[in-house]
Amino acid sequence: GRFPRNKSITPAAVQRVSGHVQLSGERWEISDWTGMQGHNWGPAHAESYAWGHCSFADPGEEPVAVVEAVSARIKIGSWTTPLLSTMVIRRGELEYRFDRLVDAWRQRSEMGEFGWALRMRGRSGEAVLSMDAKPEEMVCLGYANPDGVTRYCLNSKLARVRLQVNPTDAPGFTCISEHGGALEFLRTEPDGRLGAVI
Repeated sequence: GRFPRNKSITPAAVQRVSGHVQLSGERWEISDWTGMQGHNWGPAHAESYAWGHCSFADPGEEPVAVVEAVSARIKIGSWTTPLLSTMVIRRGELEYRFDRLVDAWRQRSEMGEFGWALRMRGRSGEAVLSMDAKPEEMVCLGYANPDGVTRYCLNSKLARVRLQVNPTDAPGFTCISEHGGALEFLRTEPDGRLGAVI
């Protein structure tokens, strides 16, 4: 559909990745890493957003839970919405979804300079997600919209993540990752303190 203009999909929330990365004549081999596949598309980026993804692993590095969430302001005509949020959590065979239209309003999202906290309530219960990264763990990337407007993505793949889930029909649980979170902020201005703007 035409709404929202920017859309997101994650066909593989947790997958194993092998291959290599080559940059400036250097080559790094990648063997059986935990990764994910996601994509944003559409004729325009949101006005601003925070997005996060984390695969929590057991001591043997096997994934035991995954969370993905977003809080975004979108433009409808000349009006910009307040932050609207969604979150999906998978733990084993169980899935906790906070992605109905009504859930987007039953949330509290706070975005800081390099941190983000999101609390959501819905049929699945309640979930609280917090993510943050150090400035030296982030890079600033410029994204050009098809209409010529540029937005700037602050991105880290080393964010600290804490997830607390209180399901409606099961005991609560907490997942923590010290440096396994993918965290992005989309903003209207670049941050010159971070790596190169592309």
